[in-house]
Amino acid sequence: MSQVTALTGLSAHLLRKWESRYSFITPMRTTTNIRIYSEEQLKILLNVSILYKEGIKISTLHQMSIDEIHEKVNTLFEDGRVQAEIKSLIVSMLNLDEQQFNHILQHEILRNGLVDTVQVVLFPFLTQVGILWGTNQAIPAQEHFISNIIRQKIFAAIDQLPLPEKNAKRIVLFLPEEEQHEIGLLLGAFMARKLGWKTFYLGQNVPFDNLKEVIDIAHPDLLMTLLISPLSTTTLTGFTELLNTVSCPLVYAGHTLPSDLTSCKARITHLENPTSLIAFLRTHFPLR
Repeated sequence: MSQVTALTGLSAHLLRKWESRYSFITPMRTTTNIRIYSEEQLKILLNVSILYKEGIKISTLHQMSIDEIHEKVNTLFEDGRVQAEIKSLIVSMLNLDEQQFNHILQHEILRNGLVDTVQVVLFPFLTQVGILWGTNQAIPAQEHFISNIIRQKIFAAIDQLPLPEKNAKRIVLFLPEEEQHEIGLLLGAFMARKLGWKTFYLGQNVPFDNLKEVIDIAHPDLLMTLLISPLSTTTLTGFTELLNTVSCPLVYAGHTLPSDLTSCKARITHLENPTSLIAFLRTHFPLR
């Protein structure tokens, strides 16, 4: 249930209430009474959460079929003020049209720059991709295909930046175990590098033991991570141990870490949006 609440934004109390009153979602349970939701159930809850946040009563949603719920979500998507660029990117993704996707993306980057393109175009685009997946109109392979194109673009932009000076500030960027969504982290690496930082980009699914060894070698001034997937108990334990042993601060984006981690030794800062990283680096690590 904790993972479902993180993905849908619905509280555990509300989910339990719905479960007791309505039959549209009935999770399985383990022998220890832990709820388990199937992929299909998760899709239903994602769609229900979208419509519920749009003001549709749960009693009304309960009377709708799965197809009717999908159709209603699609109607909201079509009626929303989605930029033409985002719609074009979605069509390119569904058709696996790399040439068209590259053309649109390159045009936006040239017009607005990489940071604004990711924040204003790509993040909303990826949100819409999640809706399409929830309504069975996109498959994970299509999302992976497009995500890899985006990653290539950001890596290429990083390669075009000048090498940092020998005495430059150092930042280690990583995704913890179980976390695979790295586009936001890559953008952070680009922004830090553009400001003259030496970046140690570790990428996805980094074991905490490995991370501690890298920190001992690199001696970073700052750590950065991104939290999109729900945090397991193991991941939270790893974070706690890490932040009680390192002296450098941590910045992160995505889901907010539990409040009990604020008592850890390391200073922790949550970034509200991509440009918050630029402001943080300039404020706390001004160029000499």
